[in-house]
Amino acid sequence: MTEKDKWYENRILWKANKNYLFDYKCKRFKDLDKDHKDCIKKIIPKNEIPVIIFFEKCDKWTVMCTQSICSYYDETLYYVNKSDFAQKITPHISMNDIPLANSLEKKDAIWLKMNETKEYIWFPSSNDLWNFWGIIKMMAELK
Repeated sequence: MTEKDKWYENRILWKANKNYLFDYKCKRFKDLDKDHKDCIKKIIPKNEIPVIIFFEKCDKWTVMCTQSICSYYDETLYYVNKSDFAQKITPHISMNDIPLANSLEKKDAIWLKMNETKEYIWFPSSNDLWNFWGIIKMMAELK
């Protein structure tokens, strides 16, 4: 881990704590059990350093890394690089009106849409989405 990655990790954890993310379904990645860590590390790019995660099961999670956000839902990985965090983001509490893959139309899905890259970030609850948005905005401003 580089010094810059360590600094990003500290900023992410600070902001997650400040935004009360750990009061909902967010966890520190290092606090997951080994089996769950392994299932996630098999899917995200090898160079990513996971920091916080919204985890429901091995095929439904979102992890913020020091350089990206990786969201996995029904065997599809949605990947947003840190350099793309500054784009316009749209919340989608209900996906029924959006022509996406059937898996995204499930009623239990709450999403942020990255408008320029057309990637989606899954969240287990609307509280998590709104509190996480502040972290995305903070990371977009960091160089």
